[in-house]
Amino acid sequence: MSTSVERSRERCDRASVPAFFAGAVAGDMAIVESTADPFQSNQIDIQSTTNANEYTIIGRNGTKVQINGGPSILEAQTVNPITGNIYVALGPTADTVRFLSKSPTADSTVPRDLVIYHSDGDVIEIGHFAEDHNPVPGFTSGVTINGELAVIPSGIGGATLRVADSTVIGPTVVSSAFGAR
Repeated sequence: MSTSVERSRERCDRASVPAFFAGAVAGDMAIVESTADPFQSNQIDIQSTTNANEYTIIGRNGTKVQINGGPSILEAQTVNPITGNIYVALGPTADTVRFLSKSPTADSTVPRDLVIYHSDGDVIEIGHFAEDHNPVPGFTSGVTINGELAVIPSGIGGATLRVADSTVIGPTVVSSAFGAR
């Protein structure tokens, strides 16, 4: 199993997430929801662009996003080249992360592992989902993960995981704070 997923199997608290991401290697992307209001539910959308190894990350509804330790900003960010793992850390409220397909017929692609840290009440959607959490009609594409998928709690409670029209090449680890796998 890859090092990123082995490290991800260990539960981490919110304070340790930035230190974990500081160890990311070149080519990795670490996305942290960094909105200052601890009671605001946040939404992050991630999507491949038409350029190889390039992604657009959007914080919706006032969500601030920090990428690879950079400043927290509200605007859409385009990041490249990402050739390694993608890590996402959601905040302590009921947040949503959507990893969307590139287009109705083209998958977004994760070069290696996708590791998502969640808290109680979070919603994780992989594939093309609308803001009402339903798959978008007419889309036959999703996300291709060329490594492992790990969904790991960073606090207590569980999250909702939805996957549509997507492929995971490696193992999948889904864990909750209650020990279920």
